[in-house]
Amino acid sequence: MPVFVYLAGPLFSFAERDFNTRLALALGEAGYEVLLPQERCKDLGDRLRDIYYQCVADLEKSDVAVAVFDGPDVDSGTAFEVGYACAQKKPVIGLRTDARGCQGDGPNAMLRFSVRYIDGRDMGFTDMVSAVLKEIGRLLTEGAGQYAG
Repeated sequence: MPVFVYLAGPLFSFAERDFNTRLALALGEAGYEVLLPQERCKDLGDRLRDIYYQCVADLEKSDVAVAVFDGPDVDSGTAFEVGYACAQKKPVIGLRTDARGCQGDGPNAMLRFSVRYIDGRDMGFTDMVSAVLKEIGRLLTEGAGQYAG
């Protein structure tokens, strides 16, 4: 039975979308079925209501979520996806690769302490993927409700 990973993150620049795609491919190569909104919703165009319902359905289908916390503040859509996943008792991994300051030394407390947080700012891509895969394995073994790190 496949394990579904929902990958949340900002997707407003080519660089953001490219990073999301690279991370999704690496997780897929490790055997996970990745639900990537930027791919799963691209045929929906500007139909925002349909995009919302597709993302919610994918979150509900997922076994674990990975959220990219990059930017000067965490993307509002990503913050919603994290909150929704937590409300559904889904384990979530928060990943920050952005060296810019973000409310001190990371995302705000509500996001930072509701997820397993990986500070990937000093990691190369391969090491960061390894850290994410390791956390996915831990979370799936421990079960929901044990996310905070």
